[in-house]
Amino acid sequence: MTRRTLQHLGHVALSLDEVDALIVVGLFAASSDGRIDEAELRELVTDLDALGILDDLSEEEREDEVTRLVGLCDREGLRPMMGTALTLLNGPARETAFALTLRVLIADGLLPDVEFDYLRELRTVLGISDEQFERLTRAAATR
Repeated sequence: MTRRTLQHLGHVALSLDEVDALIVVGLFAASSDGRIDEAELRELVTDLDALGILDDLSEEEREDEVTRLVGLCDREGLRPMMGTALTLLNGPARETAFALTLRVLIADGLLPDVEFDYLRELRTVLGISDEQFERLTRAAATR
């Protein structure tokens, strides 16, 4: 598995909102093997619902939003989209982004070293405290 890194991400000249940014963070987490398959997209939609992201939309509408952002990531590049997404996340959205990443990464029941390393790097970038980290990992493990 290729090590993902949050260095040298770049940025896109698109107007994204906070929800778009959260979905891009989820897509970046789901791409741990270099691609995003249909099962990972379904899991991401489920995780968005569980975290109350786009909870005013139906499952089909949430899927459409994720698909729209997959298309933007294909066109603009996932790394630059992630760079832009990270600049848009502030306050509670940073914690939500970390929680979403945890849920996506442990969906298969495994957390290989490369994914754990990525979590540590994301934790630093998002400024997640030790207390937040403990609380979020406990919550993700008991879902």
